[in-house]
Amino acid sequence: MSKINEKLKWDVVSYVDHKEYALWPLLKYFKKIIKQDSQEWKTRGLELYKLFSVADIKGSNRASYDIQKEIATAALKSGINDIWQVRQHDEEFRFSLNLIYNQLFDFVEIATDIEELISIWLLSCGILSWYHKEDRAGLKHIYFKCINKGKEIGAEEIEKLLADLSPEQVKIAFYQESKEYVKIQNQTDYDQRSKLEESELKAILSEMKEEEIIEFLKFEKNSLMRWTSINIAWDIIENRGEISKDIAEEFTEIILSRLESYSWENSGG
Repeated sequence: MSKINEKLKWDVVSYVDHKEYALWPLLKYFKKIIKQDSQEWKTRGLELYKLFSVADIKGSNRASYDIQKEIATAALKSGINDIWQVRQHDEEFRFSLNLIYNQLFDFVEIATDIEELISIWLLSCGILSWYHKEDRAGLKHIYFKCINKGKEIGAEEIEKLLADLSPEQVKIAFYQESKEYVKIQNQTDYDQRSKLEESELKAILSEMKEEEIIEFLKFEKNSLMRWTSINIAWDIIENRGEISKDIAEEFTEIILSRLESYSWENSGG
């Protein structure tokens, strides 16, 4: 600790860069402001934009994209003239496909008739590529957003119209929906198998003495259950009232040995 304290006295208070969230509170207040008056994107929004641009020079400001997105959304809700104004302000607003994609949902939200919905859908078909996985998923989300909005405004024929105008894109949207269902089913099956394995492990460990449980943990081969088994084993011994200093030290050694081979997601110098 003395070495750390010695180094810290030379440290300075500054924008720290790594995974920086310092601008999130300002973003939160900006969201509240534009709910009251979307025109504020021209004043407070652009001031906030300048601030995060300076922060970006330093490094990984985590609020950047969300600030851009909120400014773009506020401009969209202010009218077509504001949309063009914000696009002229910075190339990020002109060329960011992510911002354009998010604005498609805002366009759907403020649509008032079926003609506008059809225009937004066709625009989406032009922007989103059938050969990109993310774009196919995006097309699905836009499609169902248009369908729901159409039914909301009384345009019950929206599904047939979109299918007639763009049959291939609608097929892609439905294909992505079916893939999503399969993915959910696979996840459900995995969760059920995991619960079954945990129940079986609990039953096995419950029949063991505490010394046998410790030996089991020391030589366990199932890498997927290595942390779950520690929790189950500890709960069993604790419920028996057999926790002692020696047992706690054994568990500590087991945990430390497993941590040595643990892959830390964000480790680094």
